[in-house]
Amino acid sequence: MQSSFLQEMTASEPLTIDQEYEMQKSWHMDENKCTFIILLKPDVDHELTNQEIKTAKMVGDVNLFFNDHDSSSIAEIEIMIAEKTHYRSGLATNSLFLMFNYAINNLKISKFTAKISVKNHASITLFTKKFNFIQTDYSEVFQEISLELCITDYVKNFIKENVGNSGYYETVYDEL
Repeated sequence: MQSSFLQEMTASEPLTIDQEYEMQKSWHMDENKCTFIILLKPDVDHELTNQEIKTAKMVGDVNLFFNDHDSSSIAEIEIMIAEKTHYRSGLATNSLFLMFNYAINNLKISKFTAKISVKNHASITLFTKKFNFIQTDYSEVFQEISLELCITDYVKNFIKENVGNSGYYETVYDEL
């Protein structure tokens, strides 16, 4: 996250490695957040062991924020692919499919929201064209748009089909 481009697109500040670890620990304990770390799977034909997960290359993350005090079934979602070599590789799309699937089936999410910088054309296109999010607001002050996706049976089936055919999967890493 030392890239000024990524910092601008994700509204993030540069952190030291110690600050990153502290943030990860605090997020792990925070009931208002859910994070998937996006890893490149080593070339193995079995479910990854904790050691393989620990040494796999991290290329991004997908986060959910439960900041709607009126409904626990609404989550704000964001994604970041940090490695430029993996832009437009399908990694963001497939990682979002996994997170959507997990959130709908395990967390009972019925609506996703997203806030994206107006300069982040790739993310806007991904959310609106691939996942059919609709724009609900625009903030001139923050130069960002707000999007949402209500979960219908059609959306659930679309996500389920794409997760099943993606070759990507989620796994739990049980060490801090």
